[in-house]
Amino acid sequence: MSGLELKVEAQAQVRVNLARRHLETALYFASQCRNIEQAEGTLPWPQPNWNKNQSYAVGTVLLAVAALEAAVNELFRDAIDRTRILGSVTPDQMRLLATLWPEVETYPILRKYQVVLTACGHAPLPEGEAPFQPCADLVTLRNELVHFKPEWDHELRKHKKIESRLSTKFAHNQLSTQSTGTMVWFPHQCLGAGCAEWACDTVRAFSLAFGQQLGVGSRL
Repeated sequence: MSGLELKVEAQAQVRVNLARRHLETALYFASQCRNIEQAEGTLPWPQPNWNKNQSYAVGTVLLAVAALEAAVNELFRDAIDRTRILGSVTPDQMRLLATLWPEVETYPILRKYQVVLTACGHAPLPEGEAPFQPCADLVTLRNELVHFKPEWDHELRKHKKIESRLSTKFAHNQLSTQSTGTMVWFPHQCLGAGCAEWACDTVRAFSLAFGQQLGVGSRL
């Protein structure tokens, strides 16, 4: 032996994903909305936890859409890193996704999903029906919350369009029915357990349909 020592250092690398955590948190918030409405739905408005109920509903919508976006971004990252097998996605298709990513990164959320399907030789999800259309409705609601612009209750324009688009999709906030005053549909009647649960169900249904179309299983 020469007395020389060979020192080898291994450095572990970790990549954090958040899509499922976002959805788990959204589901928790939705359950809190439901608990409040079940406990206080017959009490006079404003109920003790009215504000919490609204906050949980907002959080659910924001995080459900965040989960949707994180999931497709993580898929592209998987294709770039090629550290895992993506179901039936071939190595050539993974390379194509990696090549497309710099441009696709700034696309709207649902368009990213359609690009993945097309690039991998699958038909995109039909945009005028479920599960795509409900997801487009959900993203619209998220955008209206993030970029909220107030309107007078006697001059509702954009808020009225939201009501027309979404009011039949889910049950209205149970707490809001106890109000004796004027309460516009968006945001107060809209935001509640019904909306929160619809948001989570919509995202899960979309993820499942996309995963089945692509052959990778649900990303959420």
